[in-house]
Amino acid sequence: MKKKGIYSFLLVILVVFGCVKERETEYSFLLRTVAEIRLSIEEKVFIVNDKKQTLDLVVKFLDESGNELAFGNTLKTEIWINDSLRASPEIDLSEEEIHKIKLVLPTAVEILSNTVDIHVIALENAVDNIQLSLKNHEPVFIKYEDTLDFTAYINVNITDTIGNVHMLDTIQHDFDFFVDGQKINSREIIDFPNGRVTASIAMGGKVSNMLDIEVLDPTSGIKRIDLGLADDTRNFYALAGKTSYNFEYSVWDFEDKEVNLDVFELIVDGISYNRLTNIPIDNPGEIPVQIVAYGTKSNVLTIYSRQDVALQTESIPIIFHIVHNGDQVGSPENRSASVIQNELDRLNAAYDNSHNEQLTKSMNAVNSYIQFELADKDPDGNTLAEQGIHRMQVVTDKFATFGAEANTFMFDNMWDPNRYLNVFVLNVDENFSFAFFPTLFDESMPGVSSTMDENFTLNYYYGIMLNNTHFNSANSVLAHEVGHYLALNHSWVDESNGNCFNSDHANDTQDYVNTPSSLDGDFRYDCENKRFLSTNFMDYNSGNYNSFTYDQRERMHTVYEHALFFPRGSSGGRLARYGKKGKLDPSIKPVRCRH
Repeated sequence: MKKKGIYSFLLVILVVFGCVKERETEYSFLLRTVAEIRLSIEEKVFIVNDKKQTLDLVVKFLDESGNELAFGNTLKTEIWINDSLRASPEIDLSEEEIHKIKLVLPTAVEILSNTVDIHVIALENAVDNIQLSLKNHEPVFIKYEDTLDFTAYINVNITDTIGNVHMLDTIQHDFDFFVDGQKINSREIIDFPNGRVTASIAMGGKVSNMLDIEVLDPTSGIKRIDLGLADDTRNFYALAGKTSYNFEYSVWDFEDKEVNLDVFELIVDGISYNRLTNIPIDNPGEIPVQIVAYGTKSNVLTIYSRQDVALQTESIPIIFHIVHNGDQVGSPENRSASVIQNELDRLNAAYDNSHNEQLTKSMNAVNSYIQFELADKDPDGNTLAEQGIHRMQVVTDKFATFGAEANTFMFDNMWDPNRYLNVFVLNVDENFSFAFFPTLFDESMPGVSSTMDENFTLNYYYGIMLNNTHFNSANSVLAHEVGHYLALNHSWVDESNGNCFNSDHANDTQDYVNTPSSLDGDFRYDCENKRFLSTNFMDYNSGNYNSFTYDQRERMHTVYEHALFFPRGSSGGRLARYGKKGKLDPSIKPVRCRH
């Protein structure tokens, strides 16, 4: 019995050994089919911190034909990191380093994978964006009360180049601290300058957003200084080398009482002045302006300065249709050629920035480089007996200003608008003149209709109706109406509009709501109820029109280049000949102007 048991045990051992041997032979055969190990790791960049990171390895085994072999997890490889054999794919993130990862299949002939580089970089070398915001604290800090390091009052979010967001209190990295753009070593509120300042930090060549704060010092007696523009130069847009400003300021104590301080320093674009008037703006760009008195800083004003440019002067032929009912030439309803020439001269002066030069001009007044010339031929090519004048006798003594008769009369009798700017001088029953806006082709501009249809049909009178009583008026009504013809809006809005800011789509004009409370002689009260001197031709300001601005000029030249049915001299336009006049659409209304 004993021998029989021993034989049975040996038989089992032999069977098991035979099976293992058979499997080893099969496994060895499969190993011999491996020609390549392909290693990939999705995350290849990490930020330095005090942790370790286990890498997620993706391994593929390929035969000589590049086909993937289905070993699953049965085939074990050695992990080598920086030429050291490791038990797991774990790396240290405590310092900057490039880790080189590869796998080795330990067969009779070792098979090595490709090497994958894993970068561990310091945050300051991988900063993409820095954002500052206040924690639960108002943007006003009081010295001797707010005694913590300034970073205790703010949130600092740093986004790295991988897209991870880091909070400053969770990382330990050096950064530079700036107040009003000046690097400072202290982050204590007590060491900050008094007044309104900006705080920011920089790390890895990236600068954060500016955080606007106010620092109060109870021992100074000054709570704040408010800096503003004087009424006669209240415009935040300027022309470099051509504009001068006047400023005003007020000082307040801790009881919110205004106090008088005569000692101050006005700093404009880094240049110091001890006066508030006639301050030049010499450079283009965003110009900072601030006042400092007894160590306390005011708010910062930003002036947007542009460089004026010289453009090619464009000429527009104009025809005056003098409409009368039998009045003698030279009478008020049948103006003489000399009076018409005078009106043209005043129009050109308005557009070359030489009108009413003795009066204060806009901060942004420019030469429009658009001029007007009296047409010398009629639509049939015949030389006009009087340049720029087409006299028309009618039965009607006085037209209804906005009646169908006047609209139809001008639409039916206008000359080819591709060749002429039409101005009908009519005797009407109300104190209005008006003009129609253009239509642009293949160009968009706020407040103006546009089309892509090259077969666009003109179905309204694109021109100007000048009230006979407005001819040669002191405030140059014609220049105002031509402004509408060139797509300029009024520089004001009606009370019902509700959209005061930039309502005319020209940033450098002063906007206001046209109500009695907004008017103060030649002055207006803007959208923020700040008083300013009105000088723009597109305002209603009798006797003080004298300026078109830089941004208004941009709109004029866009119209010149892209308007349909627009006179461009010999160069023609998108529609070089009229020929596409449609049926009058009375629903299309002009811009009505009561002067």
